[in-house]
Amino acid sequence: MFRSILRLPVLNATRAYSTVNAKQLFEKSCYSKIDYKITQDSSVQDAVHRFSAFDIGCLVVTDNEEKPVGIFSEGDFIKRVASVKKDNSEVQIKDVCTLAPNILVAQMDDSLEDCMAKMHIRNIRHLVLVEGQKLSGLISIKDLFRAQLEQNKVVIEKLTNFNLGKGAFFGSE
Repeated sequence: MFRSILRLPVLNATRAYSTVNAKQLFEKSCYSKIDYKITQDSSVQDAVHRFSAFDIGCLVVTDNEEKPVGIFSEGDFIKRVASVKKDNSEVQIKDVCTLAPNILVAQMDDSLEDCMAKMHIRNIRHLVLVEGQKLSGLISIKDLFRAQLEQNKVVIEKLTNFNLGKGAFFGSE
């Protein structure tokens, strides 16, 4: 169905303070609060309305049984519909979306760094989350940035405390 790449090596120094996984990223994502799925038989116009209404940039394409079959993003719309002047209401999602197995996915237990590496390697802004072969969520690069900033704040605070003699990483605070 979807393609997943092997876990990429991450520096141990980074792993030491990283505790965020894909499931936690999804729980804080705007996608967790909306229906981020669209059926493959829907029109592109339906997707554009949802992009606008929910202020999102991507939808997971499903078949009639809600099994994931692809992904449709604003980029797909621009490249495959708007730039060739197709009629939004006449074109079905399945004709212009990126179909499986060309979709990169993350498992729900993948770390923040794993998700970042996958997005970086494929130069994508959205990552489909699965548990086994079951669709479980969708995250955007904004979700990753937000989590990384939160982690950086924690590390900066600990290093500042260490510099001030408060113990920081040694637990003597």
